[in-house]
Amino acid sequence: MALLSLSARLRRTGMLALPLALSCALCFSLTGCQTPVQSGPLITNSNYWQGMQARLQEIKSLQLTGRVSLAYQSTRFSANFRYTTTAPQNYDLLLTTSMGSTIAHLTVTPSGATLQADSKTFTADNAQELFAQTVGIPLPLDDFQDIIIGRALEQSAFTPEGILYTTVVPNFQITYRNYTSLPAQSISLPNEIEVTGPELRLRVLTREVQQIEMANAATTAPATTTTDAVATTPTKI
Repeated sequence: MALLSLSARLRRTGMLALPLALSCALCFSLTGCQTPVQSGPLITNSNYWQGMQARLQEIKSLQLTGRVSLAYQSTRFSANFRYTTTAPQNYDLLLTTSMGSTIAHLTVTPSGATLQADSKTFTADNAQELFAQTVGIPLPLDDFQDIIIGRALEQSAFTPEGILYTTVVPNFQITYRNYTSLPAQSISLPNEIEVTGPELRLRVLTREVQQIEMANAATTAPATTTTDAVATTPTKI
């Protein structure tokens, strides 16, 4: 019953477009209108990408906001998201409608995962199992912390410039379509990710980096984000 109820709600609410007049209300509901981190277009210089994976390991905390769209079997929905992490193996994922109403709230810690939806709370040992059981949609949530910031996993491939292009985890392929650079931190984060699997297509668009703290500094400076296309010729690790 919980699975059917939440899936139906995703279908009912997810396809709403975001009118311009609601943008401020959405900003308050997701971020409190905090100032985004200074960001810029993709950098393709190979020297810049040397050591990128090591620099990504230095992220201590991070908050991203954006939009997801998903197609799985007969289900189609889109939603706004806010992703927050403050420690390894800990993250928080909030999905809301364009009106700012909560669809689902996922909290992950080393001890397990909790999903709040339809005024109910569900728990399981891990996020991937929990989401599949309650919502009925398989997603690579156990590797989500690495996927959303572009950290390479065991089966990853890079462009000739050293840009992470694709990663394969059991039952899913992740393709990185574009990146945003963060000059103050000397890192780049994905801003367009596509996840495909059996009967599944998920698109994750990061609109803003709301907060980031590195191992040696924290920055929350204002900026406007622009992007360029990523080279699409992968080189296997």
